[in-house]
Amino acid sequence: MKKVLGLMLVLPFVALSNPMMMHHRMEMWCQQNFDKCKAHKLEAIRIREKYLPKEKECVEKSKTFEEMRACLKDVRAHMREEFSQMRQRMMEEVKPSP
Repeated sequence: MKKVLGLMLVLPFVALSNPMMMHHRMEMWCQQNFDKCKAHKLEAIRIREKYLPKEKECVEKSKTFEEMRACLKDVRAHMREEFSQMRQRMMEEVKPSP
């Protein structure tokens, strides 16, 4: 019983530790490769700026909340896909070499 209780207490911390480790690894990579890190940050800003006018257009042209929500959902899906591709490229550079 104590083992089960112990696992129930430890597992959430183990699950949360991985993103923190990735964040730390990313931070270390940025310190060592500032020029590449800066390029990735600027690309992220460019992606956000690219989709802001589209989001604004969705809000302005929509006549109902449902229309606006559907339009924004599509725009944000495209934006998430671009961010995902950018993160994948960045993670390939961050991965430690064996």
